[in-house]
Amino acid sequence: MSCAATSLGSVQCSKFKTVLGLPAHLQTCRALMILSLMGGLAAIIVSVLGLKCTKIGRTSEHAKDQIALSGGILFILSGLFTLIAVSWYAARVIHDFYDPLRGGVRFELGTGLYLGWAASCLALLGGSMLCCSCRKSSSSSSSPARQFSYNFSTTSRGQSIYRAAPASDSSFSKAYV
Repeated sequence: MSCAATSLGSVQCSKFKTVLGLPAHLQTCRALMILSLMGGLAAIIVSVLGLKCTKIGRTSEHAKDQIALSGGILFILSGLFTLIAVSWYAARVIHDFYDPLRGGVRFELGTGLYLGWAASCLALLGGSMLCCSCRKSSSSSSSPARQFSYNFSTTSRGQSIYRAAPASDSSFSKAYV
């Protein structure tokens, strides 16, 4: 809603007829939140496809790590978009609240902003953890411990590891433990 006061003291208000009638910072915050939502949805889908337990198509372990890493990066971008939008809107609310020339209704920080900050922190944390776990598993797959080969010695073929117990005179032929 946009209000204007005349010199006689009357106030005339009109609603915004289009989305483009909103102030620039509101349009930008809205666009950032839409990008954040789309990025978060894409991150969830990509991360599920990158799980090692998901068997869709023929993908190697390295390819699964790369897919999961992409999901983590998308989560981080989604969290950053949310953090920027929420913080920018909060900065405008605080600036307008302490502006002595601005009269009338004053907005305060509300629950939506706090939830936005919490959601952005969780998205950043989850994306970082997903990226770190993929990096760890991809670096451990090329570790020297997996490159050792164990050869069977031909000299130990005659030795028996298991020796049968001596037969007893009991009436039972099998013992179950």
